[in-house]
Amino acid sequence: MKTAAARTAGQAVADGTAVAFTGVARAFGQVRAVDGVDLTIRRGETVALLGRNGAGKSTTIGNPELIVLDEPTAALDVEAREAFWDSMRGYARRGDAVLFSTHYLEEADTHADRIVVLDAGRIVADGTSEQLKRATGGNVVSFDLAGMPTEGLTGLPGVTSVEIRGSRAHLRSDDSDATVLALAARDAVRSLEVAPVSLNDAFLALTREPAHAAVSMGAAV
Repeated sequence: MKTAAARTAGQAVADGTAVAFTGVARAFGQVRAVDGVDLTIRRGETVALLGRNGAGKSTTIGNPELIVLDEPTAALDVEAREAFWDSMRGYARRGDAVLFSTHYLEEADTHADRIVVLDAGRIVADGTSEQLKRATGGNVVSFDLAGMPTEGLTGLPGVTSVEIRGSRAHLRSDDSDATVLALAARDAVRSLEVAPVSLNDAFLALTREPAHAAVSMGAAV
């Protein structure tokens, strides 16, 4: 097992840093839970840590000016969740930092100033929710299949991926106008919608791709 030292809040008040990790690595037997992670969290910032099971989210540290929470609302009802996030916002407003891991992407989308995505022990993206969505590109074009075959959808102009959910097709596209025109030519426009990529779509795109360099969107990686 190997870990790298972290700079704590008390040591870094002058530059606004609550905690900084540099080259953090930790292994349990043959499993590398964290593999060379560099991460800086600023005072007053709420940061969500996303990743699949085993991605390395739970292997971290805390200090008095940084609250570290692992799945903090998993057992809470709706009212208790709202009260919890109200208290966390108050904590951050005092200049302290909050780092939480979660599988509830809607909570990360709503409550985190910044989102860090881990995969296989490495940071693959770091930025705001909107930055992550834009970085994965394009829009989602969805429509009712109404019995039409799905063959050929991946070859439509602009389409980068296709997902079928029940009787509805969801096409990720980097040129939604061209995709819609091609669907109209097929008379496949029943209940057609064009929407920005969701955080869920962005997360799946980032963690489905093979190992690659981290995507940084203005935040420290």
